[in-house]
Amino acid sequence: MPDRDTLTLEPPPVTPPPTVDPPESESPVPETIEHAFSAHLDAIYNYCYRRTTSWSVAEDLAATVFLEAWRSRGRAHPVDGSLLPWLYGIASNVCRHHLRSSIRGARAVRRLRAAHDVATVDPADDVATHDWLLRALQRLPERDQDAFVLVCWQDLTYQQAATALSVPVGTIRSRVHRARRHLQALHPAKETRS
Repeated sequence: MPDRDTLTLEPPPVTPPPTVDPPESESPVPETIEHAFSAHLDAIYNYCYRRTTSWSVAEDLAATVFLEAWRSRGRAHPVDGSLLPWLYGIASNVCRHHLRSSIRGARAVRRLRAAHDVATVDPADDVATHDWLLRALQRLPERDQDAFVLVCWQDLTYQQAATALSVPVGTIRSRVHRARRHLQALHPAKETRS
């Protein structure tokens, strides 16, 4: 046994503190949303254009979609590793809110014109509705419009569209079928064939 006087105590080796990965339940890091922005901006922009028929409004709405995505990044849930279906869900809500606001604004203007007995009609009011498809699509309920645009124009699968709109897959299939049937019934080529 060594002598007590000759024993020297050495301090334990210094080890760096372990790195702790953030739990998966925390919100995604900003780079995830930034990556989604760079990867999906064009798809979201085109979706907003198809819902509003205005390039400048679509630009504003796409920016709003990514602002809302940033604000709610803690609730982001990728589908098959992609945030695109989640972003389409946000885009649907943003476009719906914009369209409702536009309708309210148009009604207010009509009430003001009627109150002031102004009978001038601006021909630019109907410029965006010249294409028969957009007019026919606008006749559909909003939920059918959303499902049709996501599946048929944005190339989402039924599952991705269901996730984006928070409804069952069967509901998306029904809405898309109803929209297609409605659009086929209104197609101008059908009228000329008979």
